[in-house]
Amino acid sequence: MARGAGRSAEEATSARPDAGGSRRRSAAPAGGSRRTPASSSGAKRPTGKPKPKPTAKGNGTKGSATKAAAPKGSASKRTKKPPMVSTPVAVGTRRPIGDRAPAPWVDRLFSPPNVDGPRARMGIVWVLLAVPAVWFGTLTTAALFGAVALVASLQSGQAWNRAGYRSNRIVAAVGAVAMPAAALLPRPATAGLVLVALPVLALIAALAMPRRRRRTSAISVAGATVCSAAPAGIAAAGMVAVAGLGRPAALVLVALVSAYEMGSFVFGAESPYPSHAILAGAACTMVLVAPIWVFRLQPFDGRIDAWVFGGLVAVLAPLGPVVASAALPTATTWVPALRRLDSYIVAAPLWASVMWSYLA
Repeated sequence: MARGAGRSAEEATSARPDAGGSRRRSAAPAGGSRRTPASSSGAKRPTGKPKPKPTAKGNGTKGSATKAAAPKGSASKRTKKPPMVSTPVAVGTRRPIGDRAPAPWVDRLFSPPNVDGPRARMGIVWVLLAVPAVWFGTLTTAALFGAVALVASLQSGQAWNRAGYRSNRIVAAVGAVAMPAAALLPRPATAGLVLVALPVLALIAALAMPRRRRRTSAISVAGATVCSAAPAGIAAAGMVAVAGLGRPAALVLVALVSAYEMGSFVFGAESPYPSHAILAGAACTMVLVAPIWVFRLQPFDGRIDAWVFGGLVAVLAPLGPVVASAALPTATTWVPALRRLDSYIVAAPLWASVMWSYLA
């Protein structure tokens, strides 16, 4: 009875409201649970922060730093990156008139004139070098045009390499120099044999190259090599053949082609379409034919044939830059040495052939 009375007294005391009007709450441990006997026996409590549980990879938390080992042969293996391919050095594009832009085939075959740098002075220097070389005969002509063809083949090969095709620049350089050298023989048509053998040599060199190094098929590599050597080599061989016909025929061709290049550059540099440059260059060519005919210069001696050959150059000279553009990765790829010879690519061989028949 005494114990029951004591407990009821304690419960009444704990249930009595305090001064603030709220009931007194018995003090509880900080963790919200009653003290266990182990805590009262003087045992050491664990100190420090609890270890975080490992979480799955990729849940976006800091605990995701633990990476699970990927099984062998899985897709997480690092794959080889494709080889870096740089962009060839290019000149500007043509400016469209209004909403009409040039057709894609025009941008592919017709290169806009490059007006950056001293282009006019370089053209004058080229004429001052070409005229004496042609004047002194076939050897000096082969030396000048062969050297430019060599540089053009190396620059073209570098442009193809930047475009992702591993062309053989050594084969291209040898082929570009061998064509004008073969034109020095008694039969200049021997240069055609070099042109026929060039694709075979380029294909053999491509097959000898390791697959990992050439990065593309052997046919593609051989084609890039032929495109690097053939245009410049044909132009140089054609000029050597023309120089073998005599000074008048060679000097007249250099003068007519130079007139076409001057008119095409001056009047076509700011034109949005290539037809303006072609027509201006052809007009300048025909203007130069007039004094050749009036002053009865050789090899025409005042005959009406001077106008026929002048018209031939006016038609054939524009085709050379088209062939050069087709032999490059893009028409805007800047290859200075090849652009110096491009007007002779078609005009020089055909001039040599027609003039040989004319003089005979």
